[in-house]
Amino acid sequence: DLSRLDGWSLQNGRSKVVFRFSTSTRPTLVEHDGFIRITFKSAVLLNAGDTVSLYDATNALADRMSYTTTPKGSTWTLDGTWKNDAEAVTSPPLTLPSLEERTTESSATTIKTIATKPPAITIKKETVKAPTKEKAAKTETKTSTTKTSTTKKAATTTKKTATTAKKTTVSKTALANIIHPSTIEQILMQPQSLRVRLQGVVGTVPGILLKRQFILQAPDGRGLLIKLPTGHKTPKLGTTIELTGSITEDDDGIVLTMKAQDGWALISTDPVIIPNRAVDVLAEEIEDTWSKVSVTGTILSISAGKAELDADGIHITTIIKAATRYRVQRLQKGDIIHVTGVLAYTKDGPVVYPVTAEDIIVLKNAALAKPATTKTTMPDWIPFGAAGATVAAYEGFKRWRKRKPLTKQILTIA
Repeated sequence: DLSRLDGWSLQNGRSKVVFRFSTSTRPTLVEHDGFIRITFKSAVLLNAGDTVSLYDATNALADRMSYTTTPKGSTWTLDGTWKNDAEAVTSPPLTLPSLEERTTESSATTIKTIATKPPAITIKKETVKAPTKEKAAKTETKTSTTKTSTTKKAATTTKKTATTAKKTTVSKTALANIIHPSTIEQILMQPQSLRVRLQGVVGTVPGILLKRQFILQAPDGRGLLIKLPTGHKTPKLGTTIELTGSITEDDDGIVLTMKAQDGWALISTDPVIIPNRAVDVLAEEIEDTWSKVSVTGTILSISAGKAELDADGIHITTIIKAATRYRVQRLQKGDIIHVTGVLAYTKDGPVVYPVTAEDIIVLKNAALAKPATTKTTMPDWIPFGAAGATVAAYEGFKRWRKRKPLTKQILTIA
């Protein structure tokens, strides 16, 4: 049963969690002949050499192996020693102790070593000589005298053993409070209820989302919704911070909720350029929620800070909050605008939240595109541009009048 591995994780040589065993990742595992095959979604191990560490559910190191330069696509197998199947290279045996059976009080689940031969256990036996006939009588006398004290001593020893076992057992509360180092990418790819520590760049200002909420962005443009507890200050836009919190999943997607004892620390104020992600908004992938995106579209309608856009046939809503400090009155129906912001999915469709005034650029103003209303000798239906002016000068005004019905018809069809 693969559920016995829930909570275990693999880390590379840079102390990054590259895979975590859980109910959500269990369907991706393939078990065959006592081995478990894990497929990574990205290149997380280096061909030039790396270290793979296995941690149990209590975040204790269970096993580790290091390899040198290895050809792409080759396989390492543990069968007493680590062997590279591509080059038939045998590395020195592991110096760390093999995995032992681990039992936790909370789940009462025993996790055994997988594809690892346990070390031989030697039990030292002591030989006790039988008493001689001369001492037999004395022994019987002493037995009746020391029987009570021996029993008490045995009981005391048993009590101490039970106490020691109780102290070494990890409680359910302790397991729940273990903080796992992680990244935004790993959390979005393998969401599970854990307490984590991670770093990221603050992607929004207060007021863009609900109170005490902001977006923490990854280097690839993905974002994670952060919920602060009462009394915690929101970090500044563009700063790099480190924080701790608990991962949950609700209607807002994957969320990191910070408790009262959690906090964030400033890592750097140096500006970091976060790229825009190419997202298929119709797919509604959970890992795309709160990503930094950009969209160009024509305003279909606008009211109360909400602009409905037509972006290549896709209906997208842009919500412009007062915190962006952008005058919504500048926009009107028919404008073509370019908007950068964070993406969210709602029951009404995809929504983009611009963060600053610079995130909204008017590419074409509908008012400037309209023809002038002043009187002229030319008819009001004359084609706009140099071609129309050339035709009018060549044929003359009367011919324009004769061509008017046909031209109107052609323009209407087009």
